[in-house]
Amino acid sequence: MITTRLFAAGVILSGAAVSLAGPASAEPLGGSYTATMIEGPMVGLHHPINFTSCGSNCTLMGSVELHPQGDNWTGTMVLSYGPCAVSLNAQTLILDECGAKYQLTKD
Repeated sequence: MITTRLFAAGVILSGAAVSLAGPASAEPLGGSYTATMIEGPMVGLHHPINFTSCGSNCTLMGSVELHPQGDNWTGTMVLSYGPCAVSLNAQTLILDECGAKYQLTKD
């Protein structure tokens, strides 16, 4: 009986931890970041990126709208040769932008 109660309490606490941790990944980024290329043609290249809110479940990265999907913020960037996918992992702050990867750091 005691084992069952302890197990049930553990399950409830585990569920609470998961449900509390979930929304943190969906919180929009805001402010200025520095992106450092970690994979791609110019590894080590740095450039600034600014994030602003564009409404509920929407963050602007420059002019690109990003929307949450699990732990990622995703969107599409339109370039001269066509559209390409953009994905930012909210936990690791690794940005995959049209095949190049960047590590973001908050300014």
